[in-house]
Amino acid sequence: MNKVILTGRVVSEDYFKAKTTSGKAVLGFVIAVNNEYGGEPDFLNITAFGLQASNFEKYNKKGDLVEVIGKIKRNAYVDRDNHKQYKMEIVADNIIYSAKKVDRNAEGNDEDIIYKDETKLPKEEKEKVVKARLKKKDEMMEPFKQYIGMDPLCQSVYDKYEEEAFNKDVEVKDETKKHGQTL
Repeated sequence: MNKVILTGRVVSEDYFKAKTTSGKAVLGFVIAVNNEYGGEPDFLNITAFGLQASNFEKYNKKGDLVEVIGKIKRNAYVDRDNHKQYKMEIVADNIIYSAKKVDRNAEGNDEDIIYKDETKLPKEEKEKVVKARLKKKDEMMEPFKQYIGMDPLCQSVYDKYEEEAFNKDVEVKDETKKHGQTL
């Protein structure tokens, strides 16, 4: 089985961009993965195709944390001295974007805090937490909205996320009607 899971930071926004002969987007980028034994990080070449490539370019910047699930591919080429060389790269099957850092001191971000034990909160605070969850869910799902309804796997992940994250025993009439949720 050829499967790799890597978590690292985007090294640069200087991406290699191309298109396949069929017009599919190709994006090459580098991530820095920390070495578990300390020392210098490993810099790994990643190649993404199609929507993975387009979305990566749109939503990621230098320093962003990403998880890449893919496979190792060995490419052969001939160098300047006419010697055959081999290069290893990771072909991304899936790229998971980390949550962006939130400035807790910025105005209006106090509602983004999710409490560990909501059962002890007063009703007004519970409503505030639920509203913050719904807002966060919408922000997190933005890059994936184009897939909902088209891709059964994406739809099932979205449905599972909704079920786990929002099946809370809390009453918020306005938000329930607006989002069609049972809270």
